[in-house]
Amino acid sequence: MTAAGEVMTETTPLTQERIVRWFADFLAEILDTSPEAIDPTAPLDQLGADSATVLVICARLREDLGARVRPKDVLQHFTAEGVARYLAGPVPAKG
Repeated sequence: MTAAGEVMTETTPLTQERIVRWFADFLAEILDTSPEAIDPTAPLDQLGADSATVLVICARLREDLGARVRPKDVLQHFTAEGVARYLAGPVPAKG
């Protein structure tokens, strides 16, 4: 289930919109606010995220959406939109 209670399946596409919505729901839950109050373009630390939160984000993204992301990836794309773009985009070819 996602933070919003939506059941994810293997056939549910992992879109940028879905990931941004997940971030808004997740951060709103831990910050005790509404998802609408979460700015997806704001750096996560400005929204109250710290290093422990990044670890939880990684674990919950995998659990809720099946998205495998490392803390390093979250830190390199440090907004909800940035992480969503990274996860929804094509995986770069290894060279």
